[in-house]
Amino acid sequence: MDVEAMEFTLKAYLLGDRSACRPVRLLSVAEGDAKRLSRKRTQLKKERTRHVNRIRALLVLHGIRSVLVFGEDAGGRQFRISGPEYDL
Repeated sequence: MDVEAMEFTLKAYLLGDRSACRPVRLLSVAEGDAKRLSRKRTQLKKERTRHVNRIRALLVLHGIRSVLVFGEDAGGRQFRISGPEYDL
């Protein structure tokens, strides 16, 4: 938008034409940080889901039926693999 168009729009708004533009409220630094953090967390959760789905698809492609990871966070990294030649 050039300066003349901005001037025209602002004048129209100040003269009462509320459809000329819409004022927006700027976020505080804290509000912006909170939104940014929330968006990043959502993005990371979606990315994790994509990776898990891709890995599962590759395992199925190679004949591995299921991989169970024990524990809430699998800190001990105990796996049980099931497949035609695996069944451990």
